[in-house]
Amino acid sequence: MTAQKRKPRPLGRVPDEKTLKADLKRYCSLAVELGATDAVIIPANRVTVDERVRLKCTIPRCPRAGESANCPPYAPDLELVRQAVKRYSWAILFKCDVSPIEDYVPQKGAAKDDQRRVLLFHKQGNEVVYGLERQAYKDGYHLAMGLGGGSCKDYLCQGMLC
Repeated sequence: MTAQKRKPRPLGRVPDEKTLKADLKRYCSLAVELGATDAVIIPANRVTVDERVRLKCTIPRCPRAGESANCPPYAPDLELVRQAVKRYSWAILFKCDVSPIEDYVPQKGAAKDDQRRVLLFHKQGNEVVYGLERQAYKDGYHLAMGLGGGSCKDYLCQGMLC
């Protein structure tokens, strides 16, 4: 999906169902262009906000937990996220395969730089989230919201304080 010059819709103007479906399909194609392996459109009410995801950051503790505004304990409250997701009709779910998988498995006793490199596998997925949200906003979906996984600290801030 090469960047198309489209006139954005006025704020608050909801597109018709045909336009919305076409845009969602374009966003799935864009996700793949941005590095996703696959992307599908799902009803937003199928999105589950599960407490166990937050626990993945703390048990065992991620080296970045508590170091970023987007990581626990600073990440938005799960009930707030659930309520926000309820306001949407559709979602795009995508996946990014990482390979070779050996590059993304932390080695016991590895140097700190090697551990930080392992955290970079989150970069690909978050770049897809950013690209989709940015394009949706440009297209007039001003309340589009993207949710990604993993710490952004190593690839956005190069490990510096947020």
